[in-house]
Amino acid sequence: YIDGEMSENTNRAGKSINGTLEVCEIVVFLDYQGGNSTQSFLKVTDTYEDLPTSVTKNNFTIAYEENGGTSVTDSTITYTFEGWYTEPSGGGSLITPTTEVSKTTNHTLYAKWSNTCVSLPSIDKTGYTFNGWYSDSSLTKRVGGAGDNYCEATDKLYAGWTANQYTVTFDSNGGTLVPGNIGTSKTVTYNSTYGELPSSTREGYVFGGWNTKADGTGTTIDSTSKVTTPSNHTLYANWNVVNYTLTLYDGQEQIDEYQVASNANFQLPRFSIIPNATNNSNWGDFIGWSTDENGTMITYEDASSLGYLTGNLELYAVFGRDIIFK
Repeated sequence: YIDGEMSENTNRAGKSINGTLEVCEIVVFLDYQGGNSTQSFLKVTDTYEDLPTSVTKNNFTIAYEENGGTSVTDSTITYTFEGWYTEPSGGGSLITPTTEVSKTTNHTLYAKWSNTCVSLPSIDKTGYTFNGWYSDSSLTKRVGGAGDNYCEATDKLYAGWTANQYTVTFDSNGGTLVPGNIGTSKTVTYNSTYGELPSSTREGYVFGGWNTKADGTGTTIDSTSKVTTPSNHTLYANWNVVNYTLTLYDGQEQIDEYQVASNANFQLPRFSIIPNATNNSNWGDFIGWSTDENGTMITYEDASSLGYLTGNLELYAVFGRDIIFK
């Protein structure tokens, strides 16, 4: 320490006064290695008697990015001072206030710290499996799973997740599934779309898609709907009853009209009791109904059952003549 200038390259020196060697002071720089600095250097001669020993380092807080999972409380790493060393990270020799100074030049001492570890927290997310904690937001550097010890001072850890897969079963709910590539069930991924769904048929009803409840009061599901049920589940065919119009003609004249429910097995009235029917004897006796207005083929006999309609229907009265019965 010469003329107010300090350097690690300054040699320890002395001078002779009346034949006595006077030892000059050596400057020791203090590197706190992230700790709280109380002094940046000290001057020593024989020992390190003024070396600070009450050294502290602030606690370190690790935050967590849950990425949609349940909330997690921050963790805290605490530090304990382990002494001064001649090399970083506890390398070299331990130096205490009573250690004799052996170096002849200015030099640096390094604080050594030990720290506590944290137990990585557990976390949940509906429809997902936890893959562990990662030190990067891209989720490429896994540091551990729930309950593992973690000892690094990392600003934030990120939760990694994999969406679960479930089996969805299709219940035709009184109908019959249309054969195809889907079958009676398929595997779906949580929070992804259902994708292609099968169709179903049922006599007397119109297929209204799929629903989460058998009575149709749940959520309607189509191919673009996202999977929000976090378990294996069933979708039910939804059936609608619609009304079709049945129109009866006598020649070119409309003589009656009915609204027929799709699930009703409708029976035709007897021609003789239809108020507007002519039953013209010049044409012969009434012998049935035809879907062809020219009456070239009998489709339904008098007072016969129509079965279940699948659309609007027009029927034409056919009178006695050479006729083909369907």
